[in-house]
Amino acid sequence: MAKPQNGLVKAYLITYNTLSCAAWAYILFSLGLHLATPPTSGSWLSRHVGGILDGNVPAGWAYDLIERSSTSYDSIGDLVRIVQTFAILEPIHILLGWVRSGLPTTMLQVISRETMVWLVCHTLLEDQVEAPAHTGMVLAWSITEVVRYTTYATSLLGFKIAALEWLRYSMFYVLYPLGAVTEMGLMYEALPVIEERYGKTAQMGSIVLMMYWPLGLVRMMTYMGQQRSKYLNADRTKTT
Repeated sequence: MAKPQNGLVKAYLITYNTLSCAAWAYILFSLGLHLATPPTSGSWLSRHVGGILDGNVPAGWAYDLIERSSTSYDSIGDLVRIVQTFAILEPIHILLGWVRSGLPTTMLQVISRETMVWLVCHTLLEDQVEAPAHTGMVLAWSITEVVRYTTYATSLLGFKIAALEWLRYSMFYVLYPLGAVTEMGLMYEALPVIEERYGKTAQMGSIVLMMYWPLGLVRMMTYMGQQRSKYLNADRTKTT
């Protein structure tokens, strides 16, 4: 993150990162509450496994967790969409020179996420999202963002928390693949809708687009790996 040019810009960035951290923390908390509440109706497993597991899998916390994870959109979908929309400011921060970060990588992440919340979930699936993939996606996003925005805010305030730095440049090994896989899962859920509305050609085009998700993941993982070496190795060198 670049050093702000003046006090006003610095105050703005501290406020932006603090509010963003708080928003994603609230989403993570709300998701946890939703998952902790026993399911009341419906069976995602029954609909997608044809009843094979019903009666063969004992009712318990694992079964309930899968059921609740399929309905998280009803609880937090709108909030996630609103909070994620504010991320379009981040490429602007880079273009203005307020933040030193890779513009292509930032654009890739912002565009893919806005595509998920606005095009896939809100427009194609018409807010009728019933899939555990949504829960996995939001879990990956929210944990990543709470740590990332906290790291940025503390850096702007002039201090570092070693544990946060380590989490920032280590958790992506798990969270980025989780996010990519669950995003592709939601895209898969939308394929029948795309075919029905726009035809087979559009559906095939969407499948081709999905093939770029792994390439985007590789780019993001490579970038974060470089950042990990840059920041964690630098800190290790300073302490020796």
